Amino acid sequence: MKVKDWKNTRMYKVSHTVKVKERSTLLKSETTYDLGIHCSTHPELKRRIFSKENLHLNGAWPKDATIRLYAQLELATYPLEIEVDEEENFLTLPTYRLWLTHWKKKADALLSEQYHGDFAESLKENFLVTMDTEEKLKQKLQQEAFWNLFFLNCNEEDTHRLRWNFLKLGNAIFSGNSKEESAKETYGFRFQGQLEEINEDFTKALNEKLKFPWLSKNYIHAIDLQSECNVLSLREKENGRLEHKSAEIILKSKNNQYFYNEKIKMIHQGISLRKIEPSHAFTFFLSEKDEETN
Repeated sequence: MKVKDWKNTRMYKVSHTVKVKERSTLLKSETTYDLGIHCSTHPELKRRIFSKENLHLNGAWPKDATIRLYAQLELATYPLEIEVDEEENFLTLPTYRLWLTHWKKKADALLSEQYHGDFAESLKENFLVTMDTEEKLKQKLQQEAFWNLFFLNCNEEDTHRLRWNFLKLGNAIFSGNSKEESAKETYGFRFQGQLEEINEDFTKALNEKLKFPWLSKNYIHAIDLQSECNVLSLREKENGRLEHKSAEIILKSKNNQYFYNEKIKMIHQGISLRKIEPSHAFTFFLSEKDEETN
């Protein structure tokens, strides 16, 4: 299914909830934000420019200084420009060098204006380490639920695979079948998958988190894990606009000592006439030295 470019910025509301039960402890977090998607005017390449605004954690802007700084550094990564193919699959980060230069400027300004001390500087540097090369940034995006959801495209009723990152545990692979979904005004697909592949490091991290010693009666092996994966994607029939995309991931142990439920959903809210500018259009200038070192 080929997706045509569009004129105005499409606005979405994104909600992301994670619930984790670790033995008798139940943890929950909810993140919501507004997402804008604009098309670059590049004559030959298909590019999407993403904005992220109005971030709330558990219903409010975070009061804790550390969490707040991390959220601000995350928001500073936007706008983010990604080149896609005709079926809206991720290809490259075409303006990575300019994007990184601008992020550094925004991060430095943020610390100088709002934060002081070595801890804030250390947090900024640790954040930078995860994306100081284009390959690292690609890997970082692959760890995030939103990008895994957004770039999952199932165009045929066939077997597909989905790589998902579980908080503080690692990655797992789901495989399953997709089926076409069609209604009066929308069309799309529904993907249902089961856990296909999980490595030893994943189960080792899980047992360490739960404090289950090796060979103890509660130790959780890969065979002891049950899973569900459901993805729904719907587009508007007339123009191919993405209307709804959601995923729910469930992972649980047979002994009920661990339960993981993650939900993420993006819903189209409307059109904005405000254009999202790509990295090469930002209002700053690179010196020759900057061009050589970034």
